[in-house]
Amino acid sequence: MSNVMNQSANLSSPLGTFVAKFGATKARSKGNLWSGIVFIVFGVIGLLVGVLAAVSETGSSVVGFCGGVGLLSIAGGSWAIWTHRQEKDMAVQVYQDGLTMHKNGRSTTMRWDEIQNLDVIVTYNRQIRASFYNYTLKDTHGQTMRLNLTPGNLENPDQLARTIQQEVTRRQLAHAFTKLNAGMAVEFGPLSVTTDGIMNGRSHLPWSKFKEARLTYKGYFRIWTRDSTKTWARIEMQKMANLFTFLALADQLSGQR
Repeated sequence: MSNVMNQSANLSSPLGTFVAKFGATKARSKGNLWSGIVFIVFGVIGLLVGVLAAVSETGSSVVGFCGGVGLLSIAGGSWAIWTHRQEKDMAVQVYQDGLTMHKNGRSTTMRWDEIQNLDVIVTYNRQIRASFYNYTLKDTHGQTMRLNLTPGNLENPDQLARTIQQEVTRRQLAHAFTKLNAGMAVEFGPLSVTTDGIMNGRSHLPWSKFKEARLTYKGYFRIWTRDSTKTWARIEMQKMANLFTFLALADQLSGQR
């Protein structure tokens, strides 16, 4: 989290008090810039080699190859530099009542209490044995905010992820209990939660037999029962909406049994 707060961020905001700013890492910004420069240099060299080959009448295949590689390299380098210019000021600003993302010259603002879905995508790196998370937020106004929380993309991505998770879950949990107390079920993708247990299609799991649920590194959301080592439910993470809220709700309801 940045220790230095922007003076402008301290001004009055419809989202309340400014909390923190998470900007793009310098490594990411410089990486796009230098890769673009390198690609453009190689592209120019390729074009020059193609011109020399044409002058010396080396062969049309050599000229075509060098020219094609040169143009592709220049195009790729130009795109990397354009990305650097667009994303060098990328940042997520967190407030008491919501957050704002600035990217590619555009700003997207969402209130915590208007976020309907917090979807999670996990990418597992076998070489370093670590999982990286991407969040997709969708609000009641039809807006979508995608956050790449892979280390090296944004500053302190773990802290930003925890903040979003806590703020969204806290508000969704309150809405969930309101529905449960009214005798209604709460939907989480293919799962339905009631005060009696969990429904997955025609299968019912009472809270007294619920053991645990978690997102595995292979990208599945799994639920286990107390009387079996087998998985009671296995759901693709793309289909499991608001899984953090489900986990919090399951923890409280199963703990009451």
